[in-house]
Amino acid sequence: MRKAYFIIAVLALSVTALPALGDMQLRLYDGYGTNFGGEFDVDDVGSTPIPFVTSVFQAPHDFITFCIEGNEYVDYDTTYDVVLNTVAIRGGVGGGTPDPLDAKTAYLFSQFTDGTLSGYDYADSGIGRDASANELQEVIYYLEQESATLNGQALTWYNEAATAVAAGGSWFAQWGADSIGNVRVMNLYAVGYAGNSTFHRQDLLVRIPAPGAVVLGALGLGLVGWINRRRS
Repeated sequence: MRKAYFIIAVLALSVTALPALGDMQLRLYDGYGTNFGGEFDVDDVGSTPIPFVTSVFQAPHDFITFCIEGNEYVDYDTTYDVVLNTVAIRGGVGGGTPDPLDAKTAYLFSQFTDGTLSGYDYADSGIGRDASANELQEVIYYLEQESATLNGQALTWYNEAATAVAAGGSWFAQWGADSIGNVRVMNLYAVGYAGNSTFHRQDLLVRIPAPGAVVLGALGLGLVGWINRRRS
C-alpha cells in the first residue's frame, strides 16, 4: 500500500508537464473577430472531457479560445483531436519547436475569460467586439512571435501584461516568475491522429480549473486498476 501511495504522489508532482490522456476532442465554430483569428467558439465533444473555465459573455457553446500560431489553419464546424500541453507543437512564423507559451499571453487570456480585460468590448454584439477580438489576437500573435508589430489597444494590453508578470505584478504574485498559471495549450490534430505531427493543425488556448487536475484524475483511475492487478 505504501508503494502505491508513493507512485501516486510522484505522478501528482509531475502531472502538469504531461499531455492530457484519453480521447479529448473539440468542435470549432466561428466567433467574433475578422482577422483569421479572434474568438473561436468551442464545444467539448470527446469521450474524455477537456478541463476548461467557461469564458464570460459566452456564445451558446462551451468556451471561447484564441489561436497561437499565425500560419496554421483550422476549419469551422469541424472536430479535432486535442492534446493538452504547455507548448505549441510547431513554432509557426517565429517561435521555436516546441514553443513554450508566454506568461504574458497566459495573463491576458485569463483576464479575458474572467471578463476583466480592460478595454475589451464584451457587451457589443458586432463591430465593437470584433475589434476587441482582433486586438487581442494581435497581441497574442506578437507575444508568441508570430508578428512583429503592435498598435493601439494591442500595445496597451502588451504593456499591462508585462507589468503583471514582472516582479511585484499581480500575476507574478499569484503564480510566480515566468508562470503560465492555469492556462494551457490545446494541440489540435486531425481526428484519429492525436500526437502525430504530420496531422497537427493548430494550437489554441484554454484555461483549466486547476493545473493538472483532470490529468491526475485520469492517471489515478489507471493506477487503481494497476494496483488491484498487482495485489491479485
